[in-house]
Amino acid sequence: PLQDAERDAQRLQAEAGALSRLLQPQGGGLWPPLIDSVRVRPEYESALAAALGDDLDASLDAAAPRHWSDLGTLAAPRALPAGQPLSDFVEAPPALARRLSQTGVVTPEEGRAAQPHLRPGQRLVSQRGDLWRWDGYSASADAKTAAAIRLEQRNRLSALDQELASAKALRSECEREFLIARQLGASLQESARTAQRAMHDAQTALADAQDQAARIARKAAESTGQISLLEAELRVLEDRRGAALQVAEAAGEKLALLGDGSALAAAVEEGRRQTAEARANETEARSALQQVAAEARIRGERLAVITREVLQWTGRATAAARQGETLAARLSTMTEELAAAEEKPLQIEARRSVLSDTIANAESALQLAANSRAEAELALSESESAARAANQALGEAREERAACTARLDAARQRLDELAQRIRDELNANPDELPARAEDDAEAETRPVEEIEKRVEKLKGEREQLGAVNLRVEEETREYETRLEALNSERNDLDGAIQRLKRGIQTLNREGRERLLESFEKVNRNFERLFTELFQGGEARLTLVDSEEVLEAGLEIFARPPGKKLTTLSLLSGGEQALTAVALIFAVFLVNPAPICVLDEVDAPLDDANVDRFCRLLDEMRRSGDTRYLIITHHALTMSRMDRLFGVTMAERGISRLVSVSLSDAERVIAA
Repeated sequence: PLQDAERDAQRLQAEAGALSRLLQPQGGGLWPPLIDSVRVRPEYESALAAALGDDLDASLDAAAPRHWSDLGTLAAPRALPAGQPLSDFVEAPPALARRLSQTGVVTPEEGRAAQPHLRPGQRLVSQRGDLWRWDGYSASADAKTAAAIRLEQRNRLSALDQELASAKALRSECEREFLIARQLGASLQESARTAQRAMHDAQTALADAQDQAARIARKAAESTGQISLLEAELRVLEDRRGAALQVAEAAGEKLALLGDGSALAAAVEEGRRQTAEARANETEARSALQQVAAEARIRGERLAVITREVLQWTGRATAAARQGETLAARLSTMTEELAAAEEKPLQIEARRSVLSDTIANAESALQLAANSRAEAELALSESESAARAANQALGEAREERAACTARLDAARQRLDELAQRIRDELNANPDELPARAEDDAEAETRPVEEIEKRVEKLKGEREQLGAVNLRVEEETREYETRLEALNSERNDLDGAIQRLKRGIQTLNREGRERLLESFEKVNRNFERLFTELFQGGEARLTLVDSEEVLEAGLEIFARPPGKKLTTLSLLSGGEQALTAVALIFAVFLVNPAPICVLDEVDAPLDDANVDRFCRLLDEMRRSGDTRYLIITHHALTMSRMDRLFGVTMAERGISRLVSVSLSDAERVIAA
């Protein structure tokens, strides 16, 4: 949110600064134009520009060559035939009161209907800039004028001031929340580190306790086995002790019966011998018991090993059964694929024939198109030559027309001089000369010498008159016709130029909007991907070197974790590579392509950054349909790919392309 607020505030501030510079008073500050003193309600800028036109450029200063004077309001203003006075929508100096009160704002239908009823001085305008004047003049709003654009920019600047204040307040709130969140994050990170250390200690203690419990359990099992053996041995000894007591009782009874004597001594000796044998037998029994206990312990351990092996072999049997089912399913699938693959050659053959016909048709069409293009280029060259010849002829015609006009003026001046001379010298009009020459009866009786002298004199006078062009009027009419045609062509060219300018303005506006929209999307994606790749930090794209979007350059600013915000050129090689990858993928998210080839982009990266790059690549692959071809020598990157392609040289001088599907290889290894 803080980055969004900063970006919005910077964007609004840049736009407000550009508009402020554009709206600086014109005319060098000597006579500021009236347009800078006018405030118009939004969406009525075109109406005011149509009502005043170039008069908005005049000044309020009486010393200016073109200025407005305050004549006060009309004493008895005439009501408008339709609409609402423009003064209701405009805040302007008092000098405009008369003009605004006699200008109405109407719809196009109302304007056309009410134009015949307008009084002298009144006019009607529409909200989009149509104009109807009292003297019958009408103008449609084909395009916005410079005055309308300037008024819209002024209203936009006022709205920007409010938006900028709100954006700055929002940025301050976001900064405060960011500081609180950063402090909370620092405390949480410290708590997390403390919890991690406590968890690590607890895990260590748990592992030690588990080891100790295992040792105690093993000792308890051994003690239980020993107790069982001792109890069995104790029972045997108790049985023997009972038997010995019974023997002793029997011996006592016999001894009592025998009494004293050698027999009794012999019996005692025999009893001692039997007791010694019993002790020897007891010792042997104890040794045998210990040997049996040891063999029982060994057999118990062997039995546990055998039990584990049985469980392992049971698991392997289960896995083998599942693998058999998988192989059976795969066999059926491969059988179906084999059947489908056997049908594909026929389909490919049919498709190849269709494609061959299509290629032949396309080649024919290409040849026709090439011929048409050659003819069109030839026609274009001829047209350009004809246009150059026409321009040259037009220039020559203009020069000839100027020369003819000069000659015509000179001839007319000469005729006026001759007519004045005839009136001065002969006291007659030029039209009377032929009649006077024919009525002279003495011309036939005069001598030849006198007639020749008169002819020579007339020739001299004729030479003094100069050459007379008898086709001047006809040539003048031709030139006037030609001039009208050239004026018509010039008007057509002016109209075409205006239409072309309007089209260029429309294209620039649409291009600016689309560029800004795409720039914002790419910038958001770039910020997100950069943060994911670097596990923090910030980055952004900025337009520089020009306030015009279509002419501006692009600068990349990035701040990896623990560093200051700087340009891309000041980062290290690995940081530049990761930043470039983030920018490429940000563009791909806005305008994806079917295939993306990345050549050695992981070369300057360490293993940790390569792992981040691979995770981002997996995310990009899952989020779109783009197929990625990675050229790399890094083992970690190759291990994350779906399929590997390489070149091997099994024999010297013979290379062979090898491809491996890692997913298939993993399944085979798992099987």
